Amino acid sequence: GKRLRHINAAVLCVLLLMLSNSHAENLLTISTPPSIWAQEKDGQLKGPIIDILNILFSESNVKIKYVSLPWARAVEDMKTGHLDVMPVIFYTRDRAEFMSFTITYTQVPTAIFVLKQKPFPFNTLDDLIGKRGVKMAADSISDEFKTFEPRLNILQISSYSQMLKMLVNDRADYAVAAYYGFMIEAGKNNYRNQISSLPK
Repeated sequence: GKRLRHINAAVLCVLLLMLSNSHAENLLTISTPPSIWAQEKDGQLKGPIIDILNILFSESNVKIKYVSLPWARAVEDMKTGHLDVMPVIFYTRDRAEFMSFTITYTQVPTAIFVLKQKPFPFNTLDDLIGKRGVKMAADSISDEFKTFEPRLNILQISSYSQMLKMLVNDRADYAVAAYYGFMIEAGKNNYRNQISSLPK
């Protein structure tokens, strides 16, 4: 099966605890990557996670500014304090050095994607050695993958759309990505019938 990653929300917990109706000008800057949770439509982020956040803050004087950022930039903006909340992010020890995390609220599978006509046997990470891979810049797959990654020929790419184009144009043999977000992007770009995920 696909590796499951636990989704948490990265937040500035102290800030959230201090917010109250007596603070009229509170502003939270929130970003989330395009996925099943949020999509950019008409220049605005929309989707279930946005709806949830709007409900959570509907009775407060907290204003929310939603921004759509490339993944690596959003992580860096959390690190520098230019971004307050990322409602969809995987916990890692490295990120815990500069982010506070909520408890896990869902799981999402990670998969190895290939062109349907170019599958290959995949049982362990060793099977990726010698192949051309792509993954999202600053994406966390697992501690095991992070340790193994220096042995791989894998490029860090800024968007799922670009990763898909590299697969379809035979500039990569595989992509490592969160299953649902990658499949949504494949559908948006009319690539869904050209790619598949490997069984493990």
